[in-house]
Amino acid sequence: MEALEREALAQRFKESKHKTTDERAEARKSARELLKRLKDLLVLNWRQKAAARSTLRLAIEDTLDSGLPRAYAPEMYRQKCSAVFEHVYVSYPERNAGVYAGL
Repeated sequence: MEALEREALAQRFKESKHKTTDERAEARKSARELLKRLKDLLVLNWRQKAAARSTLRLAIEDTLDSGLPRAYAPEMYRQKCSAVFEHVYVSYPERNAGVYAGL
């Protein structure tokens, strides 16, 4: 189950063509780190709580900023952060529930 979640998150912010294998590895590592952080941040009714949504968005931005390859331009970084947040918002309605829960 966790591998599928990690892969789905990686797809949300993976650039279609990284320049090197190291850049792909960096993106995958960021996906793993982000997944660990997300599990702690998804509190009960997190979608209805502005503070919880803000904390989640900041965690995404922080993790991607520190973990993505520098090949990402600022605009691409913002797009990836938004895409990851949207994916989490849609895919994880509650802390222990989501599209991957049954897998």
